Amino acid sequence: MDGDQAAQARHPVHTRDEALTKRLVEWAQRKLGDMWLHEGFQAVRGDLPNSEDDFFLPLLMHHYQGATEPRGTIVSQFLASQPHLTPPEQELLKIHAAARLSVYCIAESVPGERMLLQDRLHGGEFWVQERTASHSPLQSHLLGRLVEVDGTYRLLGNSVHGLLPHSADHVVEWMRQRFPELTVDVVNGSEGSFALTRFWYDAVKSEARRPMPRIVNSAGEDTVLVRDRFTFSADRATVERALADLPGVELDASGAGSLLVGGVVHASFEWSSKGDLVVHTNSEARADTVQTMLADLALPGFRRARRQRSEVTELVPRGDDEHEEHDEPATVTSIRRHLDEHWLNDKVPALGNLTPRQAAETPEGRASLNRLLLEFEQADAGLPPARRTDVVWLREQLGL
Repeated sequence: MDGDQAAQARHPVHTRDEALTKRLVEWAQRKLGDMWLHEGFQAVRGDLPNSEDDFFLPLLMHHYQGATEPRGTIVSQFLASQPHLTPPEQELLKIHAAARLSVYCIAESVPGERMLLQDRLHGGEFWVQERTASHSPLQSHLLGRLVEVDGTYRLLGNSVHGLLPHSADHVVEWMRQRFPELTVDVVNGSEGSFALTRFWYDAVKSEARRPMPRIVNSAGEDTVLVRDRFTFSADRATVERALADLPGVELDASGAGSLLVGGVVHASFEWSSKGDLVVHTNSEARADTVQTMLADLALPGFRRARRQRSEVTELVPRGDDEHEEHDEPATVTSIRRHLDEHWLNDKVPALGNLTPRQAAETPEGRASLNRLLLEFEQADAGLPPARRTDVVWLREQLGL
């Protein structure tokens, strides 16, 4: 197995942990009743998203002791019943018992393979074997359970919601105020783990409520996704020939194409199934300019049949509605793709004011693009699929 294959291989501890967790859940349901799991999740998770259950289940098994009349964790009760345990199960329970639940800062990373985590609550640094989270931006923070397996560190249970450094700082400060003696045992305990989880998700919700930044295109105009539909009494071939003669317009064999000004895409063209010309732009100023250009062609029957505008901020749900779809998925996906297409040809400050296509021409630019695209993936992780940046498509377009 080469290095890439090794990085993609799933460590057997995860499979063993899934089997042990299933056994613990079945035991708890037999001993504590069918409603035990639901009630436990309600206590630990509350109104937090179901997508975090892979993190909450280890909390429920190994840390939480019950909301009333604490009776010990599920694991401690399970062990008190003197079950027969296989050697791998015994070893895995020891691994869980030594877990470090904490806030971790990603200090370094080898994407897809490992990352260096700094423990913000207890101190110390750990190189962790991790495929997914290792793609996160440096200095972002995660909430997770760090365990040592076969001489290496791994995460067995971590939140899918990361935090920016200043938000994580607040969580660390809240924990230090709440627990003056902030030891590993205190944080791993029922009260400590419950408090840390609540503090973390309060910070996640606070970040989600932050006002959106002003988003502009390469000309400094407020970005508004405009979709104009134009009709002509002239036949399509005549319209295409006239379009192709306009300065900066490039059309392919299907009649679709774009308008480039100074090497930057100002508009894209396509034909609807009804034979109308559809023009996409990323500001109303550019949309009006293209409409004037088309009107100056003086083609028979020219008129704008419809204009649709979409604010870019509409693509990013805010607050408690972050998982609700308010638009048809196909419409949202179309808008998202339109935004991605324009991004490829707009100057990006993070790329030294080069367009992504220009940056892709040099090794330094490609490295910057890879870092930027990884940040896009992290930032969009909590969004519905139709609203996420299509990083795979962008990589294909840039030859990465």
